[in-house]
Amino acid sequence: MKNIRMLAIGLVAGAALATSATAFAGPALEKITATLRPDYKVVVDGKQVELKNAPISYNGTTYIPLREAGEILGRTVGFQDGTITIDQQPAETGGKDDGQMTTSVAISGRELVNLLGEKYPDLSDPANPKITLDANSVLNFNGQKFQLQKSADGLLDVTPLIEADIIDSSDIQ
Repeated sequence: MKNIRMLAIGLVAGAALATSATAFAGPALEKITATLRPDYKVVVDGKQVELKNAPISYNGTTYIPLREAGEILGRTVGFQDGTITIDQQPAETGGKDDGQMTTSVAISGRELVNLLGEKYPDLSDPANPKITLDANSVLNFNGQKFQLQKSADGLLDVTPLIEADIIDSSDIQ
């Protein structure tokens, strides 16, 4: 009888511990109600910058998109497997600094290769292509290699190509 009682107590205690452990194991996601604030202006170093996405106000705090803020400040922002990373952008500017703030310009890989092929037809010979983009987002342009950052939605940041004067932002409209 004593063994059955101890077994029952053990099962109840084990079940309680097991369910409490799973309750605290995952992050709690919560829906909120926030206010979009397209009327808010963002000024960096005395210059107004335009955001692609409006700031959001929630509980007395204003939030702006981290990726856009990072890029405005010269950082690369990434998100993979639940981890947000913020890094300095690689210095591939060739020593040029015109003092202008740059933000990233992104297009799909197919659009990029088509754009470069149209702009540089002598480099896009199918028998001897000098413009290639591999699965790791490395663009080979006439012997120069550019590691392009890929966003979560699959678009490539072509800022290094703009800085190298291979394309300009008016090419991507």
